[in-house]
Amino acid sequence: MIETVGGLGEIQTFEETDLALVDALQTDPRAPWSRIGPAVGVDATTAARRWARLERAGLAWVTAYAGPATATVGYVEVTCRPRRLAELSERLTALPWVASVEHVVGDFDLFLTVVAPDLSALGRRIGTDLGPLPGVRATRTRLGVRIYQEGSGWKVRALEPAGRARLAAPRRARPAGPAVARSRTCHAETSTAASWRLSVPTAASAGPNSPRAPA
Repeated sequence: MIETVGGLGEIQTFEETDLALVDALQTDPRAPWSRIGPAVGVDATTAARRWARLERAGLAWVTAYAGPATATVGYVEVTCRPRRLAELSERLTALPWVASVEHVVGDFDLFLTVVAPDLSALGRRIGTDLGPLPGVRATRTRLGVRIYQEGSGWKVRALEPAGRARLAAPRRARPAGPAVARSRTCHAETSTAASWRLSVPTAASAGPNSPRAPA
């Protein structure tokens, strides 16, 4: 069991089954609950209900973001003006192209991960949009050249070998039907209140036999 502090200081917990559930969704995010449940050791309805509980409690959720293959990434060191740290942090976390905001100790105050579709857009976001914000005294940017591993590649690895084997087993072919247009899936991940970054492509939260996400 893993404990984490929730809202108002409340202690919330991940049970072993919850961790196995997240691991199963990482292993096969498109699997229906009828496959996820038995792999975890519960029935499909229980698996779906547990995931819904984790989402309601704010312990785990699904989010999508532009991955390294589709974005230019910059790491920005921000020096704040006196007594402007809290206000500036709130402004920065509201910007959709700022992937992370960290308060650090050292020669600067905030460390940002900024994403953009290309180098020119990255320069505009940092120089034109970020630099003039109230509370910013100075910035220093480092360009990400190559990312060897990032948060979505981290796995919980709480699933028992037998459960992992169940998910790895070939699926039965579906009967032929009319062609359906499918949208391209964004890079996505599941995050947890324990500050983990868990890779789970966008998942539907429907009934026991619904697929987790489009192909």
